Amino acid sequence: MTLRAAKIERKGNRTEREVMAYMPRGFAVAEGSDAFYILGADIAGWTLHDYVIPRLGSGIISAKEIDPDDVPLDVLNILASRLRHPSRLGDSYYDMR
Repeated sequence: MTLRAAKIERKGNRTEREVMAYMPRGFAVAEGSDAFYILGADIAGWTLHDYVIPRLGSGIISAKEIDPDDVPLDVLNILASRLRHPSRLGDSYYDMR
């Protein structure tokens, strides 16, 4: 399983909750000091490049794939925790779509 990451530049009043609404299961979002970061694994057609980024684009949210090593460490720790324990995201994390 290969981890994929993306970065969404901070623009306007966009919130982490708004970005999370576009995520399929297996991907998580966390807010950094300069941007929102996405981390997840491509599974069964739910891929970063062919699904997540175009889906974000449908909401006029521009995301760019980055190397997972480029995600700030503090944000990476949050993302990893959310991927391991989806319940820490809140009861409605996956139901906000």
